[in-house]
Amino acid sequence: MKKLFNLGMLLVLSLASFQASANLITNGSFEEFGLQTPPAPGTFGVYSTLPGWTGFDSIEIHPTGFLGNTSQDGEFHAELNADPTQPDPFRLEQSFATVQDAIYKLSFYAQKRQGDDGSFFVSAGDLNEEINTHVVDAWTLFEFVFTATGAETTLSFLSGQSGKDTIGHFLDNVHVSQVPLPGAAVLLLGGLLGLSAFRRKESVSA
Repeated sequence: MKKLFNLGMLLVLSLASFQASANLITNGSFEEFGLQTPPAPGTFGVYSTLPGWTGFDSIEIHPTGFLGNTSQDGEFHAELNADPTQPDPFRLEQSFATVQDAIYKLSFYAQKRQGDDGSFFVSAGDLNEEINTHVVDAWTLFEFVFTATGAETTLSFLSGQSGKDTIGHFLDNVHVSQVPLPGAAVLLLGGLLGLSAFRRKESVSA
């Protein structure tokens, strides 16, 4: 029975790990460009959309090494507040399917481009958070938990700076995953233990 119990625990942990690691965000590290041309080394690119992402009014992508900054994951990262002609603060968004009232984990890396950058905001489901404490020249990991309020959730990054200021925050490695339900693990483990008890009883009866 102990061996089956240990096997059950391994299955539960494996299931939880799989559910937690499945990223619901498309192109979370800004490595995909569709039919568009990626920015060349030493320069940057501005796009109205990228696979998975919509920019209001544009999405600015930097290759690793540009301005002396290294991407946190892969060869590219995004910058908020790209377009000096936009009337409103820059917004980067992606929508994805969710289960209403289910709990999700959001993680991403960010850094300031320069010391006097203002804050930015992140929202998804019931989450609405202002980010104003991270350093220059080093990526900081941010993690949040939110509850989905519908069958579709929009993840939004909103610059807190004026639209006329083209210097914003860097973003990379955006990840959203559903938090595994503890009840599912309990049911799975209970079923395995019940099967073990049944087999043990059957063996004794024999």
